[in-house]
Amino acid sequence: MDTYGTVADWQGWLAHHRGWIEGIPFTEASLKIEKPRVISECDFTAQNFATHKFALAAWAHGMRNGQKHVTLKGDVLSAALGDVQAQRNEHFAIPGQVTVCVVGGVDTASALATVKKLLRDLELKGKPVALVKARSGNLDLTWDLEARHLLLTWPIPEFGQPDYAELMVAGQLLSMQLASSPNLNQQTGMALAGADLITPEGNFFYISAALKPGATFEEVRAQLQSSLDKLSAGTDLDQAAAFGKQLSFSITQVTDPGAFMSSLPPGMTSAMMEANIGLMFGLNVHRYGPMREALARNLSATTPAKVREAVQKYLSGAACSVCTIQPKQN
Repeated sequence: MDTYGTVADWQGWLAHHRGWIEGIPFTEASLKIEKPRVISECDFTAQNFATHKFALAAWAHGMRNGQKHVTLKGDVLSAALGDVQAQRNEHFAIPGQVTVCVVGGVDTASALATVKKLLRDLELKGKPVALVKARSGNLDLTWDLEARHLLLTWPIPEFGQPDYAELMVAGQLLSMQLASSPNLNQQTGMALAGADLITPEGNFFYISAALKPGATFEEVRAQLQSSLDKLSAGTDLDQAAAFGKQLSFSITQVTDPGAFMSSLPPGMTSAMMEANIGLMFGLNVHRYGPMREALARNLSATTPAKVREAVQKYLSGAACSVCTIQPKQN
């Protein structure tokens, strides 16, 4: 949750966030308003070949819950108020898994004192979702979106282990390759790669692509594999060390907002830019937790040879699980 407040009203917004964490009851009226917004987002992303986050959700349903058909829009439309409320109350705020990030405008001593006063007696009752015996192997899924999506996944180590840093850099390099591939861009919309697919059962590296009309899963997979093969062969790894140091800096240091002030997008103020930079840093603190410093050291020590070795070790064809997602045929 994030709020762009002011020095005058930030304490009120912090109290509002406390209410959310404690479990302010939803209403039938708010649920009725929200459902069309979610459906609209589903349709918009499908039309613009940007179904990445919905594909990851569908993959999780198939991998973790054994589902073969995922009704994203159907589940939204049929969601009852009590069920939505129960999910939020049971899993939304878990002890030890809440990070408070205050960016700019207030001196540190005042911010800490106010956060302590407003949140000191907050009782968190959320629980992590239970571990399951996840499915292995390929998945052929259907869903109720007018879109097709391809996901390639590989199990990988946790954040603090050295190979994770190399795979994190590999994701950056691969995403850059995918974005600049003219052949792939003719067949897909957004294509992404990364090492940040995290489930209760473990971490995964992924390559994700939304297919355009006329493209086939086989053709797109071949294009994705071609880019991955270059990394495995040690091609296009010249920037690996630089990317590693850049990622190391981003998870341990706050970027100077002044570096972006001369190129702010229309409608974005300097305060909004500062807030976004601070929020991204806060998200890194939250995500990597006590393993953040070790990960930063590993990233700083990344070399092209280490990236190539990690790709060969973890991202082989034998370890790959292929997930295809497409509309269900009537």
